[in-house]
Amino acid sequence: MSQHSEPAAQPGRTIAASLSIESTRRQVAQAVASIRRGRERSTTVVAVVAVGSLFATSVVVGIGVAGADADLADVGAWLPSANGSMVHVNGLSGDITGRVRLPGAPGSNYQVSEDGDTVLVMDESTGQVTRIDPAQLTAPLSVDLGDAGMQLVTGGERAWLVESGTAPGATTAVVRPIDPGTLAPLGPPIALGAKPIGRAQADAKGTLWIPIPSKGEVIPVRGAVLGTPIKVSEPNSPITLALVADRAVIVDAAAGAAKILTDTGVQTTITLPSDLFKGGLDKTVVPGKSEGQVLPVLSTADGTLVLVDIAAGKVSAVPLGTGGNVLGEPQVLGKKVYIADRTSGSLIVYNTEQAKLEEQVKVTGVAGELETFVRDGLLWVNDEKNATAVVVDGDGKLHKVQKYDEKGGNPVPGDELPPTLPPTTPPAEDQQRPNNPGNADVPPNPKDNEGDGDNDRGNDDPGRDKPTDRPTQGGGNTSTPDPGNDPKPQPTTTITVTAPPVPTGSSTPTATTTPTASSTPSASASPSASASKSPTASSTPTKPGGTTTASPTQTTPTPDPPKQTAPTTLKATSGAGFITVTFAKSSGATPQSYRIDGLKDGMKAEPTSLGPKATSSFKVTGGQCKTEYSFTVTAVFADGVEKTSKPSTAVRPCTLPAAPKGLTAKPAAGGHGGTFTWTDVAGLTYSIDFQDKTTKSTTAKFAVSNLKNSKTYPITISATNEAGTSPKATGSLNLTPPKRTYKVGPNIDNNVTIGIRSGPSVAGTVRNGYIAADYTGNITVICQVKGEHQVRQGTNVTGSIWDKVEYSGPGDPGNGWTSDLYIRTPNSNSGTFSSSELWQCE
Repeated sequence: MSQHSEPAAQPGRTIAASLSIESTRRQVAQAVASIRRGRERSTTVVAVVAVGSLFATSVVVGIGVAGADADLADVGAWLPSANGSMVHVNGLSGDITGRVRLPGAPGSNYQVSEDGDTVLVMDESTGQVTRIDPAQLTAPLSVDLGDAGMQLVTGGERAWLVESGTAPGATTAVVRPIDPGTLAPLGPPIALGAKPIGRAQADAKGTLWIPIPSKGEVIPVRGAVLGTPIKVSEPNSPITLALVADRAVIVDAAAGAAKILTDTGVQTTITLPSDLFKGGLDKTVVPGKSEGQVLPVLSTADGTLVLVDIAAGKVSAVPLGTGGNVLGEPQVLGKKVYIADRTSGSLIVYNTEQAKLEEQVKVTGVAGELETFVRDGLLWVNDEKNATAVVVDGDGKLHKVQKYDEKGGNPVPGDELPPTLPPTTPPAEDQQRPNNPGNADVPPNPKDNEGDGDNDRGNDDPGRDKPTDRPTQGGGNTSTPDPGNDPKPQPTTTITVTAPPVPTGSSTPTATTTPTASSTPSASASPSASASKSPTASSTPTKPGGTTTASPTQTTPTPDPPKQTAPTTLKATSGAGFITVTFAKSSGATPQSYRIDGLKDGMKAEPTSLGPKATSSFKVTGGQCKTEYSFTVTAVFADGVEKTSKPSTAVRPCTLPAAPKGLTAKPAAGGHGGTFTWTDVAGLTYSIDFQDKTTKSTTAKFAVSNLKNSKTYPITISATNEAGTSPKATGSLNLTPPKRTYKVGPNIDNNVTIGIRSGPSVAGTVRNGYIAADYTGNITVICQVKGEHQVRQGTNVTGSIWDKVEYSGPGDPGNGWTSDLYIRTPNSNSGTFSSSELWQCE
């Protein structure tokens, strides 16, 4: 049955009614008739769509939310929860602006795919797909589309279900294009001919890119049309696909390279630092999509981070030293890289501009499957099994999101609906931890507002918990720490100070100090003492009766000197003939200077030394492109102590070469070949793709021969050095014969015309025109071929060469073929092809 509840009226917002019952019935009938599974086998199983699964569930919208009148798709995203709900979050405020209760039992993992106004959610455990309508704020359709383990992908107003081929009996991976509005299939399933597959992505043009590691290929699917496979690696190499600025990029771990693809092949290859793969070829991760020109690649084995600028063709690398924890995909937003630390439930933050690690952002504070993605200039961080999510903007400002209902807070209307999951009782040790990953359905503690990552709304300081200021009876404030992080009590000594009456004529009263044994420090002063302007402590305090008493010696502890530390997080960036090393300065005592170490013979650093206030960056020149170089930076302190950093990730002092310039093609005399030339750059090797063959050359010249004339031959040339392979320069060799002008003759005035035939013979052809008798003027000759043997009239001169001509003189003008015996070409009297000035037609 279709379910619908009418939300409360809100200013500036009208909630459209759900689908009518009749419309729902029609959709059920259409879905049952059309949704089919494609698995390359003889039988086709019709997917059964339960009537109860096709529904129109209202989404409840929050009241008084900033920006509530804006289009939800413009400022927010949908986040799933393991309790079987989806919440829409305003990315500018972190407030929940809508909630959808998904049909069926709560799933353990949901895939959410947003493409403009299209929002689809798939329960990975069942294959059930639900469409959310963000404009109407409803979820009008939910259909069982297959089994567990599928990928749901949208892009360019298209949608696909991708089956990996790992199901029992499956022989190949399969793509099923579906209508994102009705979820109905669009054409038959597309068999990929191999399995398994990697993570697929769809670009804004509606092309689905599917990596096939077993074949070392990426297959593009344009809508419902299977494209030509693109060879990207050796078979069975670990390859990972990402979209960078909407361009498909493959990270080939075995080749140690990032490869930028076009619709027809690999356009550019960028060599990655070898240190990235020391922890294992299968330990590198990339985000599914990166909105800017930079692709972050992370080794989860040791925390090595590489930033690949696909536009400039250069790399930056930094050893973050975060190995040991379970890390998620790195995400670039602004000048920072964010990495989900799934072991601690926090975000690792690396500032690329300052080359330093910033304070971590606590998201949930507990282990869990933190998922991250960047969309519309915002970073979204979510754990389905936890109540807390985080949104970060391009400036690093964050908003915490509470996905579950908060009693006493600003609830989203509709949270009074029955919960999807039955309430459960957490273990005793977890009863004060509402976000225990194992008890995702436990509601948050409404009293927990201490910034512990569970219910802290509006806390913009992610790195530490904010105490709650509560007024005391005396009007002061006390700071209450996070209940989950109470420090252990420390033994203390309480000193009670009592001031005696002030003697006559004395301006400075004497304070009497009485030590007491108490675990809680306190101080009390008599009214007379408080009235004194400048009370001081006597070295020999007296009791009120004048009796002296011993006083404990009070000394001010001497603070420890700042610790001398080494520089950290050295970022090495490749350049054209140099390497730039940027680092985070020592965090404790200030050194006198910094120097860079590890220079090889012939290398020079600029500057040779850095002062403590100088920009923390060295430029190293003199290296060779074929070699990777690693450096350290040493902090030198005034007392002679030196602290040296850990080594930087090794990079090369070179960048991706530019595409070859000045490509020209010159045909050979008479055609049938030619020579390509371009501007030569020292130290480069050129890869030349011509006639389905690839040729390597160290010179900027390439000659071809034995070609047919009257055709154009394309060529692509790329330049290669150790940093990678450049984009391709494209050109072509045009072997269209050049037209020549000759005289007609011999042609005597005997009333016999010279025919222009439809082919290079008399037999089997027709006249297209003729040259008048006794005409000996100009005629245009295009090229020559060998045709029917002829004898020049009245002579014994013979030949089988025919000229392709264009004629506009006396007689019957036309274009076609004439025997070369009647055109004064260079070799017409010999009956052979002319010199190279007149080309053969083929």
